[in-house]
Amino acid sequence: MYARLDHVSATIGAEVSAALTKEGVAHRVQYSGTMFSVFFGEDEVVDFDKVRATEAYRYTPFFHELLRQGVYLPPSPFEAWFVSASHDDRAVSRVVEALPSAAAAAAAAKR
Repeated sequence: MYARLDHVSATIGAEVSAALTKEGVAHRVQYSGTMFSVFFGEDEVVDFDKVRATEAYRYTPFFHELLRQGVYLPPSPFEAWFVSASHDDRAVSRVVEALPSAAAAAAAAKR
């Protein structure tokens, strides 16, 4: 099961990164085990000051576009994403399919 969780986390994180890169959105995906966070900015986030320096305003449209498509993620840009045993191939595909429009929403975000 843990190998599966590692795979799902890495897959979703990589797909998030690919979608945001395609839209030209600066970001970082940072992992802690099977949890990961998506930060809008280029610098590694290591403390609260680095978190505050991110473009967190991009998260709201990103979040709402995924939510519109039935993908529920943490409502705050400062929370980690969790995967579980219930994230089967169908669930992962649903997330991946929703990412292009969510990434476009993040790219179009204005302060």
